[in-house]
Amino acid sequence: TILRQEGSSDAIVHAAFCQCDASTGGANLFATVGGNKATVYDDRHFGRHLGLVMQYENVQTEYTKGGELDLCCWIPTPASATD
Repeated sequence: TILRQEGSSDAIVHAAFCQCDASTGGANLFATVGGNKATVYDDRHFGRHLGLVMQYENVQTEYTKGGELDLCCWIPTPASATD
């Protein structure tokens, strides 16, 4: 599978797979970042295709400067951190 950042010519600079326990859900998800976008994909429920779950664009607002994203990670919930 070839993956290109949706709606952007920016290169994907980092990808992270969800390391969740399959019984809690989310193990089928991975995320990418490139340019000012972060995208989450589902690699299980669409056959041989990837499903776009959500996309975030880091634009300037009154709360943030916006700009480039260069790292992504999955943060465990307190319940999954003790498993």
